[in-house]
Order: sequence, then structure tokens, then C-alpha cells
Amino acid sequence: MDPALADTVPASLVTAAMASIGSQTPWLMVDLPSHMGDLTVEVIEHSSHLLVVTGTDPPSVKDARVVADTLDRLGIAPDTWTLVCNGVNARGGLSVSQIQQHVGVQAGAVIPDDPAVALSLLRGNPVVLDNPRCDASQALQALVDNLIGAERPVSPSTMAPMPLRHLRHLGELGHRARTVAMASVRKDR
Repeated sequence: MDPALADTVPASLVTAAMASIGSQTPWLMVDLPSHMGDLTVEVIEHSSHLLVVTGTDPPSVKDARVVADTLDRLGIAPDTWTLVCNGVNARGGLSVSQIQQHVGVQAGAVIPDDPAVALSLLRGNPVVLDNPRCDASQALQALVDNLIGAERPVSPSTMAPMPLRHLRHLGELGHRARTVAMASVRKDR
């Protein structure tokens, strides 16, 4: 689909697709843009948890603050979203404490700047599969464990249908804050 046509997709179609896909898998992750259009708000309202992913550069952190303020204005409870600091320790980036202070919340996950991420992207593989022992993979695994309450590590043989396979994009996020809506479609909820 042409990205220019994205605004022509009705929110009801997206939420219907979420429900349909959700009936086939216990977890569904939807990567959203940082701007809060009608479609983004609709997906957020149908999600059980949100990840606000920010880089360490000032424009990303500013955008994360805008997202946090918008979530507050929408009445989204603070315990239903998690701030994720991505690419921490990158040259010229803000520290986690500076990000937390500016956004106004504690980071629920810190993904370090790790050369293994770039290498895995060049190979076309998720870093968690390409190099599961690297720092970024360990941080991503901890994030998934916290989100799904896992008490065991996820390995390639036990991944499906868990969300770790969808988190490869966390390592690809770059210069702007991203809202990642995690819609829980578990049958027991």
C-alpha cells in the first residue's frame, strides 16, 4: 500500500483487523507513528498496553514528552504504558535520568546502543535471534518478560506465538519517538 494513502484507511477497519488477527494469536503488537491522528488514538484506545519508545537525541525525547502529555489528556492510565529508552549510551545522547526527567516518568526498559543491532539488521535478522547474548538482546528479552510475565527465556524454538519476534523493530527505531501499542488479545482477559 502506498504510505500516502494511509490517512484514507478508516480506523474502524484497523480495529476490525486487530480483532480478527487477535482472535488467532495471544499477543498483537502494532507499530504506530509518533503523531496522534484519529487512527493512532483509536488503536491506543483498543490496546491493553503501550510502549513509548524514544531515542536519546533531544528531538526524540521532546516527542516522547508530547506523547506522554497526550496520553495523559486522553485519560490513559500511567500504569498502562511504558517508556522505553532505545540506543542508550549513543554518542551525544541524553542520559536515562535526563530522559526520565524531561518526559516525567521512569523508564520501564533501557535498550543499550549495541553494535550487534546494526550487524543483525545488515543480515536481515532480529538481534534477539542473531545474537541473543548481546546487551540489546538481553534488554529486549527483559522487556518482553516484564510485559508477558514470562518466567523462562524465549528461544527460537519456543518463540511463536510470543511477541519477541515482533520486537525486532525496537532495535531499528531511530530519531523520533514511537508509540508501540501492544494490544493484548489473550483469551483469559
